[in-house]
Amino acid sequence: VSYRLALPGEMLGRHLSAAQVQSVLLACQRHEEFLPGQGQRRGFYLGDGPGVGKGRQVAAFVTERFLRGDTKALWVSAAADLALDARRDFRDVGALEFEGLQLHDFKRMKVWKDKPMSKHCDLRLEQGASGPRMQVIFVTYSMLVRRQDQILQWLGDGFSGPIVFDECHKAKTCGGGERKASYWGSDQETGSSSSRGEKVYSKTALSVIALQEMLPKARVMYVSATGATEAENLGYMTRLGLYGTGTAFPDRKSFLSVMSKHGWALSAMELVSMELKRNGSFLARTLSYDGVEFENRHYPVSQEYVALYDKSVYLWQRTIAEFGRIESVDDPKWKSLAMRSMFAAMQRFFKQLCTAAKVPEVIRMAKEYLESGHAVVIGLQTTGEARVAGLLAKRGDEAEFDAFVEPAALIMEKVITDFLPKDNLRVQAILAEAKALELPENPLDTLIDSLGGPAQVAEMTGRRKRLIRHPGTGAITCMRRDEACTLDMVNVEESRAFQRGDKLVCIISDAASAGISLQSDRSVANQRRRAHITLELAWSADKTVQQLGRSHRSNQVVPPLFLILNSSIAGENRFASAVAKRLQQLGALTRGDRRAATADSLAGSNVETKYGSQALKMLYQILLGMIDAPSDISPVWLQEALDDAEIHDMDEAFQRTVRAKVLQTFVDDATSHLTSVRVFSKPVRREPARWLEEEAMIRPMPKVSVRTFLNRILCLPVNLQAKLFGYFMAILDHVVADAKRRNDYYEGGIPTLYGDNIKLIQEEVLNLENQPAALQLRMATFELDSGFSWEKAQQKVEEEKKRDPDTTSGFYMSKSPAMNGQHWLCLALENRPHGAQVKRDRRGRRLPPSNYRIIRPTTGVVRSPKDRLELREQNVPVKPERMEKLWKSQFTKDICPRGKCRKMELLLLNGAVMPVLPIINSIFPDQRLPKVIRVETSDQTVMRVGLQIATCPSDPRKVKDREWAFYWRDRVRQALMTMKPLVYTSPGDDDAGGDPAEVDLTGEGGVTMTTDIVQPMSVETGPQQPMEIDLAKDSRAVGESEMLTRLESAGLWEKAFSYPARRPLPADEGTSGKKAPRTRARSKKKGDDESKPGGKTPTEPAQETAAQAGPVQEVSAPAEPAQEAATPAEPAQEAA
Repeated sequence: VSYRLALPGEMLGRHLSAAQVQSVLLACQRHEEFLPGQGQRRGFYLGDGPGVGKGRQVAAFVTERFLRGDTKALWVSAAADLALDARRDFRDVGALEFEGLQLHDFKRMKVWKDKPMSKHCDLRLEQGASGPRMQVIFVTYSMLVRRQDQILQWLGDGFSGPIVFDECHKAKTCGGGERKASYWGSDQETGSSSSRGEKVYSKTALSVIALQEMLPKARVMYVSATGATEAENLGYMTRLGLYGTGTAFPDRKSFLSVMSKHGWALSAMELVSMELKRNGSFLARTLSYDGVEFENRHYPVSQEYVALYDKSVYLWQRTIAEFGRIESVDDPKWKSLAMRSMFAAMQRFFKQLCTAAKVPEVIRMAKEYLESGHAVVIGLQTTGEARVAGLLAKRGDEAEFDAFVEPAALIMEKVITDFLPKDNLRVQAILAEAKALELPENPLDTLIDSLGGPAQVAEMTGRRKRLIRHPGTGAITCMRRDEACTLDMVNVEESRAFQRGDKLVCIISDAASAGISLQSDRSVANQRRRAHITLELAWSADKTVQQLGRSHRSNQVVPPLFLILNSSIAGENRFASAVAKRLQQLGALTRGDRRAATADSLAGSNVETKYGSQALKMLYQILLGMIDAPSDISPVWLQEALDDAEIHDMDEAFQRTVRAKVLQTFVDDATSHLTSVRVFSKPVRREPARWLEEEAMIRPMPKVSVRTFLNRILCLPVNLQAKLFGYFMAILDHVVADAKRRNDYYEGGIPTLYGDNIKLIQEEVLNLENQPAALQLRMATFELDSGFSWEKAQQKVEEEKKRDPDTTSGFYMSKSPAMNGQHWLCLALENRPHGAQVKRDRRGRRLPPSNYRIIRPTTGVVRSPKDRLELREQNVPVKPERMEKLWKSQFTKDICPRGKCRKMELLLLNGAVMPVLPIINSIFPDQRLPKVIRVETSDQTVMRVGLQIATCPSDPRKVKDREWAFYWRDRVRQALMTMKPLVYTSPGDDDAGGDPAEVDLTGEGGVTMTTDIVQPMSVETGPQQPMEIDLAKDSRAVGESEMLTRLESAGLWEKAFSYPARRPLPADEGTSGKKAPRTRARSKKKGDDESKPGGKTPTEPAQETAAQAGPVQEVSAPAEPAQEAATPAEPAQEAA
């Protein structure tokens, strides 16, 4: 890194941590380069997690450009009230003490749409500004869409200052199709008015892309903890250099085409993250979770509520039947629209019931935490405002109510009255029964009323109106929330009241899930520990992560407690699955490692995978009688039913008969209800086929996805939901275990290959001619030993007997030999969860487990457990004395009944693999495409991430298998040696600033600032675990002078700049209380030429170091790179 910061020593030493200085330095360094052949300046993506202090880093970055001579900056964010947070960030870093730097909120400037902005800003500048000047305009994305032309006109054609896209995930909706000319003269996604299911560009994404295309020299910074969850959603980040001239992908279409390949699609985000970190365009850190407690609490719903839910289920099934009778001659699409609207309303209805079921428990928990000295934050999504507004429109704002609104009832009533004929007797009966249901009230209003009312509860939801109960009369009336202040300031005032301690309970929705700080900050009065209760999960992981980040942020006194409440209604798993899937994709991008998301309580709930689809297909086949239910799939409810029947002492034939009857009862019930919710169609009569002797009623195979299945089971009785979802999860476990057994398990992301016997044999460095030095590739050879020795098997048995003396675990041998004459040998261990108690029947007799874990001498641990009855049918028990000789023989001689080898060699192409993916794609057919895997040796000293080119037996006698593996290895090597040269830049290249410098800015125990971006994403090891920063503690472990000395000695800071001070920061804002020295900026002389400051382009070497330059001058925004103000690689013009 060659960039030299111009920020003052007080700001670097007192107001910014080392980790925050690192991001500013790397962003400025990246902005010194241009995309090859495109004429656009490179951008930088700051992906720090919520609470790290991204606002301060942005403020420091903008201030750095102000001191370098830029006069204008644009800060785009999600909400208008975040302008106050932006001003706070500038104040916290000490930037507002500089005369000339002004922050303007575009919304409050009241600029007419048909008038230029320049007069408003310039008039304010003339009031007392005498030195260098910078205007920072804060604008929301919605305002950017409406006022894009005005903003572009104000910035100017040659603008080269900062543009910050804060909360940039708002622009992530980018389609992946062809593009066509649009209203701004560039490109637009085909199908802007697309049909259902197509992905297109949103207006926000279009505006963000257009702004970057029209201002190619602007210094763009993307800021978000949740930037994108899919590769195609990175379309708005056009400055990252993922595709285009000089890269392996000529355009975005080819980039998405390669990244969507079957073998790479699920690991695309990890590869993108690795590449961005490697070339210095991306930095992501997260707060340390040391001390943070996570709890996924299960809440059993009462029987009364279950009865209410089941009544609603039967009412909705009748409603579905009525919608199925809709006939429309005029518009054939009307019925399709009605059905979609009905199912969407049904999903919202039952989501409301699932949320309301947990409200009593949340109220109890909140009161309990308040009594124990906590401050409570409750997260939800739906506010019921639309239902309240509709009711108030009929009865008036002055009306009084006996109870709070029931949103679920209004949802059902509206969809029925909108699409079904009101004169139909069946419809009238449904409406009458719906009104008779005592459905729960609005959860938000109930929570506020039960926890003390508006005087005790801070509500940050964005509602304009709400219903409140008057303490004296008990009457419920409507109250406007913008009476005391504007609606934009309501959330700000409520946040302040919570942080002051005036209110100890805070309820937040999506409207307050970005930018707002609710942690136990050291600077606020309310320093109680936060108990963050998630009542209702968001529809996307982005919003869930953002909402959880409100109460875990930097500078906090004590870390929070997170509680995610799940009810016993199985259909609620649908929402947990959707969030878990996005959490894994999100962890892939921001951490470069999908495993980083598994720390979350919901990460294991994802069932929307290809294995989930396979499990659902098997479930359909079982329910429709196409296949028999596998005997080794036993959900918990089925095993409990068999245990209650006390049949384990009976013969195996009788046990199978009882099991079949229990399953048949379940199948009949599930099939009937799934037909009612239109998952299954009604049976149709088919002609006799080869497998049918006569005509029969056959149900066609449904084409219902996992997501739709999870939506529809919400409209099933609660007990049946639990059974059906439990059976589906048992089948899913079986499918996953079978895939692992076949070594075909690939759920998404980069799988890690672990093992007790993995070692690196050799690693060859590929010398690529005519390629940049940063493109480093290696071919590594690993040896994998899957065997399980006799000593380890004996140890397993001893551990099992020590835990349970009556265990049935032991050694078994197959009754009949395999094709090669060898018998299967195995160690069968009881498959019980760790710490689980042994089950007993009513008479106290020990119940055997339903399945066993299998271990074999040559293949090791078998992924799929084996059913108890199947184990006894196919095998005979063997005593250890006899088994020892057989086991050692197969292990030593590498004998497997199936012919597999115990020792295998794996060829892994690792390093900068993403730029060479098109080459690999051209070599291998789609069905043979190498997987992206992570391999870690047994001693955990070596880890590599790369493409699995081939595997082959280590045994030299396996000549054909080894020849094929070496054939693919040689083809890859030859193709890489002859590929077209790439313009590939990395912070280690000569043209990117020379050798990287590494500086410890914090001392022992602090965060080491490494200016080489390759450090957290090295070519050798690939992505590391997420870099954690504990900013709650004082990360400035060294004094100001020592930190500045380290920066200066590394050539990363110059102290020759003088700064036009406006005023000193008060002592209570974090400074020492002394007045800052007031330095007069050099006034512009008459003969000075601003257009020729004597500098060169960022890529040319400077003739004079910036450390020799004089004070910062007042310069205008340059039109060309060669006309810019002084940068770290070029000098500022000396004073006369």
